[in-house]
Parts: sequence; C-alpha cells; structure tokens
Amino acid sequence: MVSPIPTIVATITVRSASGDPYRCVIDCAQQGGMKFVTGEGPLSVLDGLTVRNANDSGIFCDNASPSLRRCVIRDNQSTAGGGVRCWNESSPTLTDCVIRDNTADEGGGFACQGGQPVLTNCVITGNRASSGYARGGGLLCQCPATLINCIVARNTAGVLDDPTGSATGQGGGLYCAGSLGNSPLTLTHCTITGNAAGQGGGGLCCDEYAAPLVTNSILWANQPDEIQSLSHQGTPVPVNAVVAYSNVQGGWTGIGNTSVNPRLTPSGHLSAMSPCIDLGNISNLPAVLADVDGDGDYAEPVPLDVNRETRVFNDAVDLGADEFQDLDGDR
Repeated sequence: MVSPIPTIVATITVRSASGDPYRCVIDCAQQGGMKFVTGEGPLSVLDGLTVRNANDSGIFCDNASPSLRRCVIRDNQSTAGGGVRCWNESSPTLTDCVIRDNTADEGGGFACQGGQPVLTNCVITGNRASSGYARGGGLLCQCPATLINCIVARNTAGVLDDPTGSATGQGGGLYCAGSLGNSPLTLTHCTITGNAAGQGGGGLCCDEYAAPLVTNSILWANQPDEIQSLSHQGTPVPVNAVVAYSNVQGGWTGIGNTSVNPRLTPSGHLSAMSPCIDLGNISNLPAVLADVDGDGDYAEPVPLDVNRETRVFNDAVDLGADEFQDLDGDR
C-alpha cells in the first residue's frame, strides 16, 4: 500500500517498481482520487498502479491528457465517471488498463466530455450507472472517443426489471451523445457483451444526434437489446450507428455483418469453436494511437490484441478484442 497522490502537477512519470498494478495500490480511503488539472500532456504517465476507493472519480482529468498504462481503476464512485472522468478538452490515452466495479450517476466506469480520449487493449467490466437518469454503465461518451481492442462486459445502467414499469437507464455498456453529423464514438475490434440497461441500448445506446462507427466488433447477449437510439426523454428514435464487419445478435444492416453465436468465454474472449475467428476485415485494422508494443512506431497497424498477443495471425484477423491463437493446433 502507498499513500494517496491526490494531484499530479507536473510532467512526471509515476510507475510501480514491478510494473504489476496488483502489487502497488493507491487506496484513496473515500477521499478524492488522482487529479490531472494543470494541463498535463501525454508525457505525464501513470504506469502499473491500482487506484481504488475514491469518492470523486479514481482518475480526474480537467483540460489534461495524461498517459495511463497497465493501471487498474476499481471500486471508485462519483456523480460522473466513477472510474475515470475527463472534462474540458481532456484527451487521455489509456493502454492495457482495467476499469472495474466503479459506480456513478452516469458513466459508471468512464465519462468524457470534450477532448478525444483513446482506450486501447482495455477491459471495462462490472461498472454501474445508478441514478434515475442513468446513462452509460460502462462508458458515457460526449466527445469523439476511440476504443480499440477493448472488452466492455457486465456493466449496468439504471434500474432493471422494475415491477412498477419504471425501469430506467440507457446504454448498459456504452452511451454516446453527439451533435448532428458528429461521430462521438469509434469502436474497432471491441467485444461488448453481457451488459444491461433498464430502458434500452443494453450494449450501445445513442442519442438522436450521435452516429457511432463500429467495425470488426462483437455485440452479443446484451439486455434488452444490442444497439438502440433513444431521445433524452427515453423515446425510440432512428439509429444513426454505422456498423460494418461485425457480429450483432439479431442482425444489423451493414457491409460484412453477421449474426451467429460467437461462442465467447465468460471473460468475453473467443473460444476455439468461435465462428468469429478469421472473420474480420483486415483492411479495417486501425493504425496505432498508442504505442502498445513499445517499439516507437506510430505508423503501423495496431499490433497486439487485448491479451497482448499478435493481432494479425495467419494473415487474418478475428472479430472482437481477442485474437484467438491455436498455438497447439487442436481447434
């Protein structure tokens, strides 16, 4: 255990000696979390830490864009962004991070308003948006956010199965809000599964202005539906999501889409029998936005999956965050 570090005020790297976040824990003891509020950029780094038990977001960025690597952000709470909250043109980069078991009125795990945050090879799980106007159990995105190789699983928004018929909550996995013609959310090689919302958009919910882009991804077993657009009053509106080369339960119109049981493991990874193996469109493999393999090359396609295994295997890519590799040849 180490003492809380409430505010980062300079370009600085805070790294655990082992690089193992489970061996270096910042317990905020129900006080404020770690704050980046003085214009920090990507050279300000948190690496290999667990941040837990904050009562005002585990990580708070206000007009700051730090780099978070190999961090676990868990068991925090706030009014917005229980795990991570990004305000006022903050564009943090999160790589190989776990955001879990956080709670907020909206954006249980992560909330962003302004800026262009990037999450690569992250797992967002077990978070909850719990207010009467709950949006985004896992993530609330009100700015152009990008998720690559991320698992968003078992998050909830609002009250589920209310016997009075007053179920609330939109976007169990993710909620995105935008302005007309804006694309506030890009999902590439993501797995969104097992999330739930009281009103709709169990996997992904958008307001009437948002047009998220979803490619090479899996949306499966979310409740009550996979993708939905709802007005702020909860009324269904036309869905502007653009989905391609993805597996969506119940089907979705778009180039290369399918609807077949992906045979996911409980952790959201592909099993050996998954039909999603080799089903992705390799031409849609995105360029790296974070140097996930540490080689300094920002021009290459993203090289690793959520497990830090080779993303392209046998000249093909799988759907979702995980690239299944049958190294013993028995699948």
